[in-house]
Amino acid sequence: MRSIKETKKLLLALLLALTATLCLMSAEAFAENGGAGEDKYLGVNAGTEVPKSFTNDLWTQYDYKEMDVNDTAKLNPRRVEEAITNPIGNDVEMPHFNYEIIKGDSVTIDDSDNAHAVVKAVKNGVSVVKITYDAFKHTAGKDFEAVDPVNTAYVVYGVGGNKSITIKDNIVYKDSDKTDEDDVVLRSYDTIYYTEGGTKEFDLKASATGADKFTVKCNGMTVKESAKPGHYMLPLENRSNIVEMTATAADGTSRSRYRVIDARKIKINIENKTAPNEPLEKGDVATVSFTGITMPVYKLATIYNPVFQSNFGGFATESTHVHYDCNGTVYKGFCKQWDLATKNSFDVKIDDAGKYSFTKGRIKSEWWGSPLGADKLTDNPGEPNLNAPVLKDDFSFMPDFSFEVKEGSRLDAVKEAAKTELYAYKDPTDYRPSERETLKALIEEGKAAIDKATDKEGVASALAEAKKKMDAVETYEQYVVRITAARNSAIKELEDAAAAAGKDAELKKKLDAIVSAAVDQIKKADEVEDIKSIVEKAKKDIKGAVEAAAKPVPEKNKPSAQRSAQTDNTPAKATTPFEKNAKKETLKIIPAKVASLKIKSVKKTHRFKLKWKKLSVKGYQIQYRQKKGSYRTLKNLRGNRFTTRRFSAKRKYTFKVRAYRVVNGKKVYGAWSKAKTVRCR
Repeated sequence: MRSIKETKKLLLALLLALTATLCLMSAEAFAENGGAGEDKYLGVNAGTEVPKSFTNDLWTQYDYKEMDVNDTAKLNPRRVEEAITNPIGNDVEMPHFNYEIIKGDSVTIDDSDNAHAVVKAVKNGVSVVKITYDAFKHTAGKDFEAVDPVNTAYVVYGVGGNKSITIKDNIVYKDSDKTDEDDVVLRSYDTIYYTEGGTKEFDLKASATGADKFTVKCNGMTVKESAKPGHYMLPLENRSNIVEMTATAADGTSRSRYRVIDARKIKINIENKTAPNEPLEKGDVATVSFTGITMPVYKLATIYNPVFQSNFGGFATESTHVHYDCNGTVYKGFCKQWDLATKNSFDVKIDDAGKYSFTKGRIKSEWWGSPLGADKLTDNPGEPNLNAPVLKDDFSFMPDFSFEVKEGSRLDAVKEAAKTELYAYKDPTDYRPSERETLKALIEEGKAAIDKATDKEGVASALAEAKKKMDAVETYEQYVVRITAARNSAIKELEDAAAAAGKDAELKKKLDAIVSAAVDQIKKADEVEDIKSIVEKAKKDIKGAVEAAAKPVPEKNKPSAQRSAQTDNTPAKATTPFEKNAKKETLKIIPAKVASLKIKSVKKTHRFKLKWKKLSVKGYQIQYRQKKGSYRTLKNLRGNRFTTRRFSAKRKYTFKVRAYRVVNGKKVYGAWSKAKTVRCR
């Protein structure tokens, strides 16, 4: 028989073995339920765009809690912004919250008091709880929307585990907690914002002591250790990201540490305030704003109340705002008080061309009320603190961005467009050679004025002035009207002067000869001044002939009475020199007949290409017909080439063209060209 002493030793050994076995079973159960198992996506994929309802957010008082079996913990989610209709009265109402265990079975949830659920640890392992809330109507009548999927919240519970394992990462709560250059202040109030791609990398530095194996996962998917030992580049998505760190000892037991890191896709808007929808250039003001950002510290009744812009009594406060550094200048985009999501812009004066780079972006918030973290220690609004101090801090991480301003990009484009318009303003073929040279000089003068302009208004003014001067240049048609009128007036003036000199047959014959010679000269004259000189000379000749006829003539030189009678009775001419020349001038206005008409049918397009010899006219008219039908006008145009619309294939069409000028506001047409018939291919 064993002695009592031996029996005690045996019982103690059995007890120690049983305790070790139970501990091992507990750690193994933890590993099985929450350790680094196979990869499976965890949570809600909210997409890669900025949702319209991104302001419907959700807070919890913690994101990870370690428990032992039979422990209980309160879970008090909050709708943010709060559902209130009176910011002074703080009539806060809660929506209905939804709790779903999406991984593990180590806890149960009692949500009979819906906004204050009770979580109980029932077995070893890890459980992940997903939390959302529904849309509802406030008793005051206002509707509040459901949480946006991008703001779905997650809380992780670790029950049991190997407590001898220690897990450390580089995420700290405040600057004074930093012990390493890789440490980052990242709290539940902070969001990592980004603009490009579907994910944003975050450099997690993590390690474990008392373990042989270490695994990191992001949203259920394993993240490999990077080239830098102990570092893991987390692919944060547009959501609240569940980060798992699991360390496993040689005996198979393990312990986990979880973080929930918020990352959100945003849009940065850069607009030209000076010239909307135009490229930025020197002298403009750019407005920068952000879509998708939210208040880091929300208004929570009796806990936090973000301040508004004030400088009362020498005590200055700044409302919540985005701030960036650009080449040593700090830019701030302020909200009014609680509306950072919609009011966050700042203006940038563009003093020079070049690249404008914005870095070190953060969101600064000042608030009256309790120190940061107080919302996690209370589950109901208390009494307002009327002597609350003003507290402040920097939050979140904004993405770097830049924009480039080119040297005079927009003004140069405006100038080029104005020059192009100036070149096309007049058709040189409408002018005589001398006036064409005048137009050319005015265009060069206008170009110089446009180049000297310093803004769009100056360009428009220079263009308008150049057009005004070009409008004053006489066209060929205007010249024809003017010179014809001057010629006709001159001829009539001479004929009237000759008619008034008397009806003596011999004298009349001399005067007709003078007028006829002058008319020939007038017809060839191209300038009004030349016509005036011809008229003056002819009038002197008429006067001289009249004076010579008035002198006494010797009897032997006088014509016989019979001859005189015959001369006096000579029938009048059919037309006067004035009438003859007026007709010739009129003929000169009528355009010549269009010649060398060529027509080509373009294969498979069912179109025709027409061209003809160019004339110095205002424009051309094209007519066509099918078979022997009536002609129809196809086009009036200025050039001497034209491609038609589509015609019916395999049919014959006949075309003809004529030229026209505009005289006194009316079109004067020339003769039709020779008609040509072509089959459409």
